[in-house]
Amino acid sequence: MEEPTKVQLASPQDISDEDFLSPSRDIVLPSLPENVLSAVGSIAKPVMIKRNVFAKNIRNHTELTVDDSRKILNAALTIPDLAINDKPSAKASYWVLVNVDGKNAIVTIDVDINKETIEVVGWRWAREKSLEQIKKRAFNEGGQVLITSVGAAGLSALKESTPVFSNSKSTKDYEKMQEV
Repeated sequence: MEEPTKVQLASPQDISDEDFLSPSRDIVLPSLPENVLSAVGSIAKPVMIKRNVFAKNIRNHTELTVDDSRKILNAALTIPDLAINDKPSAKASYWVLVNVDGKNAIVTIDVDINKETIEVVGWRWAREKSLEQIKKRAFNEGGQVLITSVGAAGLSALKESTPVFSNSKSTKDYEKMQEV
């Protein structure tokens, strides 16, 4: 298989319908905002969405329209409220960026220091229950849930039930915190 063409774009809003419907090229976007880079422990590098990731997202998230995909990528990559490292032992370099404005736009990225780009792994909308499960998994597995925006959306994304400081990693402890 031949190497896909790489196209540099200024914003996720500039990704063509064809890229979402019949991917044939890799898309390179500007780096993440400085505060997000700091949160996920990365240096400034371009963000890459490979054509195989577009194809995987088409297969795995048939509910998404082209406009949905564009909105999710734009919101979570440019103005995320949370950065969640929910699988620190299995995939330490994977982070979930979340924009909680309305439908919870989620983009999973790989910030591996050995790669030349930050790679988008997938994207979707997440219901509140799904977002809570991601945060719970981070807590149980010793990961992190970090606020990346100072606005009300970022603070409300944590809710009172999200553990911020704790040495315990047990599900029971998390559930007790949920009840308080």
